[in-house]
Amino acid sequence: SENQLNRMDGIVRAALAEGAELICGGERFDRPGSFYRPTLIAGVDNASPSVREEIFGPVATFQTFETEEEAVALASHETYGLCAGLHTKDLSRAMRMTGRLQAGTVWVNRYGRSSDHILPTGGWKSSGLGKDLGREAYLANRRTKSVLIDL
Repeated sequence: SENQLNRMDGIVRAALAEGAELICGGERFDRPGSFYRPTLIAGVDNASPSVREEIFGPVATFQTFETEEEAVALASHETYGLCAGLHTKDLSRAMRMTGRLQAGTVWVNRYGRSSDHILPTGGWKSSGLGKDLGREAYLANRRTKSVLIDL
């Protein structure tokens, strides 16, 4: 929508005004409709709205780290925990990190939903509205009733 496009663009403009570097994108497509170019921003810190907000558009931030502790600190969010992704050749690191990342879905060496609809999806904290798909969604949407009759 036009409102969402303007919201995304405002977040990108604010990051750039704070000194972030625009790697690519950062503007709407030159055609009818509310389409925003895929955008990558570098040089932001965790206080930036480009990092703090769930943007829900083709905007990503790029942050660097040296240690796993720094990576977890960058990935940890006080309010949101929809999904996370990490890329590594080290399976032990992948297992350590997936346990430490506070997100409803963690992808390793890939990014995106599975076509296997038995896997529940949904966020932690204030991300999402519960779980979609899988046993968790079934249980969340089930209504149970106990009836006790003394005859």
